[in-house]
Amino acid sequence: MKRNWMKWWLMGIGTFLGILVWGAPLSAQTSPTAEALARLQAEDWEGARAAFRAIVDETPSDGLSWLRLGRALTELGREEEAIKAIDRAAEAQLQTPFVQIFKARALVRLELFSAALDVLESIPPSPAVGGAATFGQTPDFVVLAGDARYQALMESFDNAAYPCRNDPVSREFDFWIGTWDVTVQGQPAGVNRI
Repeated sequence: MKRNWMKWWLMGIGTFLGILVWGAPLSAQTSPTAEALARLQAEDWEGARAAFRAIVDETPSDGLSWLRLGRALTELGREEEAIKAIDRAAEAQLQTPFVQIFKARALVRLELFSAALDVLESIPPSPAVGGAATFGQTPDFVVLAGDARYQALMESFDNAAYPCRNDPVSREFDFWIGTWDVTVQGQPAGVNRI
């Protein structure tokens, strides 16, 4: 009985967090938002562009829809329009590093590499952003890989995401690594593998 209660409680918390992040479960969202998201997820960029354009025309303060419109425009090769949409997401106070990431992608596609690096450098390194792998999954950033500014930026994101890698304190128990015979009062009691 207690397990069933816990299961339902955890499911309720998950639903609450989903509503907090996305506004409502997909099944409960308004038809235009659900359609727009479905088109975005299906990589129907033109359909997503049209759907999110209609949403932001109706609700200009919807920062997340502006960002998604910017992504669709970037994928369509309409980078200047994408930057304007992404800037509108920022003006709507949307607080996510994806605002800067998507803007930097559009700038890279326009071959404005220094401007793209300026935008990426405005993202505060934190564990929430993730390490360099977050950016390595974006093919548009491959052209920046050899740039010293980009390399320093990726190092700062890795340091924020994995602080123990460069902290000498995290190595203090390395002496324990190995296989140890455990004895109690001189008698074998087991093996300890670390």
